[in-house]
Amino acid sequence: MSLRGRWQAELPPHGGGPLVRLVCPAARNSVPQRVLVRITSEMIGPFTAADVEQSSSQLVSLSTYHAAVEALILMPLFGWVRGRFGSLTLLPAGRSVRLQVARWE
Repeated sequence: MSLRGRWQAELPPHGGGPLVRLVCPAARNSVPQRVLVRITSEMIGPFTAADVEQSSSQLVSLSTYHAAVEALILMPLFGWVRGRFGSLTLLPAGRSVRLQVARWE
């Protein structure tokens, strides 16, 4: 089964942790409420779960190894994460999205 394209998903609770259940392909012209984004410390520097915008984003996983951090986050448009060296914002780009990284001096 191919997972290309847009999918509708449910976010049921699962044993105390998040679970993303892919339900069915979404229509081509649908606009997602949230996007699954992979963020690394190489992009914005080290960050923690507290650095993720909490009101509408959902942290799916957070992994650390020494100074390296990687996270999967369900983010709405204009959701953000701040790190030690910059911030990342999910922005609309036509029918798609783009990640804008702003590095701090």
